[in-house]
Amino acid sequence: MNARLVIIFGVVVSAFFMSACAPMPNQLVYGAQDSAYLGFNIEGNSRLSNPPSDRARIYFGRASSFIGVAISYKAYFAYNPPANGLGGYRISKDMAQGSFGELSSGAKFVADVGGGTPLVVFGNTEEISYLVFTPMAGRVYCIEGEVIAGNFIGRPNLKFVDRMRCEVLFGK
Repeated sequence: MNARLVIIFGVVVSAFFMSACAPMPNQLVYGAQDSAYLGFNIEGNSRLSNPPSDRARIYFGRASSFIGVAISYKAYFAYNPPANGLGGYRISKDMAQGSFGELSSGAKFVADVGGGTPLVVFGNTEEISYLVFTPMAGRVYCIEGEVIAGNFIGRPNLKFVDRMRCEVLFGK
């Protein structure tokens, strides 16, 4: 009986310890005003380009790195993500309306999306990292994907980056 209690206690403590040690991926929500601020326009010489006037352009990139090289994840999306009633969102892979592409080490791709409609972009391994924002027509957004430590496998971590970092990701 005592051996069982020790084993159960050990399992519970281990599970608690493991869940507390892994960092949580970004789960960020931006309103329309913040979404406009996150976007930028391209002027001058650049590898990046502006979208058509009625669209927003999203650049996705993940730096080449030995850290997390074996982990890749899709950049899923869904328009008009449902709020959970508490001012937040419950994002799940089941709600994906498609994928923009796969973020592996060194990956980069571009997607044009409709402006003015709330959008969630998310990556999923053992946890979900998501960005909820409203892309504005004529603006450029840049999302960098990373892999952070997880309990069993690396976790995705998505974040908006500025034009200078985007230029670096895309080789300028």
